[in-house]
Amino acid sequence: MYQASRQYTHFHDVTILVPSTWSDNSAYLTATWETYDLGNILVDEMNPEWWHNPYTKQTLPCGKPGEYTHLTPKWITDVDFSTYFWGESAKVIVHEWGHLRWGVFDEYPTSTDETFYFDENGRTEPTRCSESVTGVSLDSSKGWTKCNTDPDSGVLPEPTCLFYPSEENNPAKASYLYAQYLEGVVDFCHDDPDKDPNARHNQIANNQQNKQCGHRSSWEVMREHADFAENTPLDDVDTLPLFKVVIARDIRSVLVMDISGSMFVVLDDSSEGTEGGRLFLISDGMENYAPLIKDVIGNISDSGIIIDTLALGDEADPQLATLSAKTGGRSYYYSESSKTTALHDSFTSSFTHREATNTATLVQVSSEVLSVPASGTIEGSVHIDSTVGLETKFHFFMREFSTPNDAVTVELTSPSGDVVINKDSIEYNYERRTKTITIRLKGIAKVGAWVYAIRNADKQDRPVEISVESKAIDMTKGPIQLTSIIDFPIIVETPAKTAVYAELSQGHLPVLYANVVATIERPGSKERCNFTTTRQRWRYSVKIQANNSNAHTAIQTFSQQSGAMATNNTMLFTRSASYTPVGNFDRTDSAGVIQLGDHVVIGKRYLKTDHFPPSRIANLRISSYAVVNEVQLSWTSPGDDLDQGTAAYYDLRMSTSFSELLTDFYSAIKVTDVNLTDGTLLSPLLSGNLQTVTLYIHQASQDYNLSYYLAIIAVDNNGQHAELSNIVSVSATMVALGQTTTATTMMVSYNDIELYFVAAFFIFTIMAVVIRVAVKQRSKKQTKKYV
Repeated sequence: MYQASRQYTHFHDVTILVPSTWSDNSAYLTATWETYDLGNILVDEMNPEWWHNPYTKQTLPCGKPGEYTHLTPKWITDVDFSTYFWGESAKVIVHEWGHLRWGVFDEYPTSTDETFYFDENGRTEPTRCSESVTGVSLDSSKGWTKCNTDPDSGVLPEPTCLFYPSEENNPAKASYLYAQYLEGVVDFCHDDPDKDPNARHNQIANNQQNKQCGHRSSWEVMREHADFAENTPLDDVDTLPLFKVVIARDIRSVLVMDISGSMFVVLDDSSEGTEGGRLFLISDGMENYAPLIKDVIGNISDSGIIIDTLALGDEADPQLATLSAKTGGRSYYYSESSKTTALHDSFTSSFTHREATNTATLVQVSSEVLSVPASGTIEGSVHIDSTVGLETKFHFFMREFSTPNDAVTVELTSPSGDVVINKDSIEYNYERRTKTITIRLKGIAKVGAWVYAIRNADKQDRPVEISVESKAIDMTKGPIQLTSIIDFPIIVETPAKTAVYAELSQGHLPVLYANVVATIERPGSKERCNFTTTRQRWRYSVKIQANNSNAHTAIQTFSQQSGAMATNNTMLFTRSASYTPVGNFDRTDSAGVIQLGDHVVIGKRYLKTDHFPPSRIANLRISSYAVVNEVQLSWTSPGDDLDQGTAAYYDLRMSTSFSELLTDFYSAIKVTDVNLTDGTLLSPLLSGNLQTVTLYIHQASQDYNLSYYLAIIAVDNNGQHAELSNIVSVSATMVALGQTTTATTMMVSYNDIELYFVAAFFIFTIMAVVIRVAVKQRSKKQTKKYV
């Protein structure tokens, strides 16, 4: 790490958190602030998608940190095995740290349509960084015979043709994000013309780093990180890290209804100390006595307490969100609207997010508020799916304490209709003090739609909040879980924007194609709104709901076959996706609060101004060359405002010079609908849809020693332009031949367009061991060859 970061960083201390289920050891210390959810590096059983391959979960755009790095026990303990497939372990950690800490992306091909690209002379080149990497292209379907043997022909080889770097005497010095296992690799790719050309960035390569980071080098992105921008290289430092092993313990939580610096004394007085403690702080006003939060915030942060906060109403102290941010907690907001479920949701979310990796954690299935008409009945249903059903509870909260006792009753019917629970059933309980009806289902709840009928005998309408919770029936697989997070809970700049990320998964496996809705609640509002159209300042509560209303939801799984590149070129591992349909289900989660800072003002003038251009397109690709002189392009449509709505039109340009298209886009040849044989650039689809056009390329000469480069920009109805997309290439030869290619399936994901308000789906993991790694740390291991 010290060498790879050019002496800017090294590993300084490493804390290893082991599960409480492990046998005690005198060398183990008791965990304080360390929890699984805070781990940088997780050690757990393999993810079916990644086998034993180390990987980092990245949910944010280029330059933003990843969530965690996942390693398997076999990768760690079987050094011969891990070295055989991925090279020296220390180099693998550097590769993953680039994703985790600095937000850079892989520079090797991640799909069959990324394996090769065309240079400006029309040559077929393997995707790699740097261009100095030497090697050989082999076709696994033809007995590992050489392929791409005539790169000057400008013809793409078969999809089964892959490039393998030479492990011996390779002149390349970069990149860690490409083939970290090469002995000569000691750097990330750079963009400096005066530095080593054997580590120079390959801008044209068809890889994720170029797609997600606008064709910038790893170092160009990394230099913007505080590790480099705010520091200088470290000379003569001891890079040997300090290791500490701690064992997990039960979480200690305290509910506090107070707003002053004295609140952390509750845990400070504990015999176990403050570290690792959790406070859930509720307040409806400003702090009113010493010590003030601003005077002790440093001590609170150092105490190791994690504070979740709930602001009751608009008058609650704005420091609540800051307090959560400073201590690694989550902040919530209850608007006191008659339609909001934020009060109960915040308590549930605070607990489930701390235990999200535990398969026994409570799952919030559904929550909503219904107005039951006077002397009337209202019905609804909640789907219990096959992954949950244990300890299922239906809660019905009377939202008005003036509701007479026994005025509201509930009848709950099972999916088959053979079980009917009412006020006379043993499962039915009414708590007069809180005016809450709770129905606890025995055993495992039947799969399907449970129908409830709420009857109101009162003479006026009564609001009732319904909340349904359950647990997994299979602790090995775990339940379908919905988790969410807000990128910037506190917004301090205008124009105000943030991102909401939602993840739906079952254990390691992503749950795709669900209907996911994010509802942003204004202060005192009953309406849904998009953040880009909010009309009041202060706080906005964010609720996420997911279901299978479109009947397309499926759990994505993979079967292991030969295919993925190994270091010795003798074995490949491929991943073939399969999908297991998911029946009807419901899930809900509170993402927390979005709070506007004191300097952010949203008034009439602000609302009349269009502040948001369309999102950047990051997955432009050539999906077909099937017809002579025609090229089919495809991409995911952005919106009018970031990922919201529909853009006005597209500006597609073409050049035979990559650098011209990258640095002077508007000087390149503009493609219009006249140049298309199919599709249109004038009628973009609603954001999130797959859009295609077919371009006719007229070649005036027979000089095929060139390539065509294409890029696209979306434009909104106020003339605001998105950032330049990724650039794709096609050789003149390919255009002339009309060669049919096998294109990979395009999947819409968070990185396809840079979303600022999204529902994205990612792989999740059940954590067993967590390694907490601080900045300025270094890990070093001795490895040997696998025979």
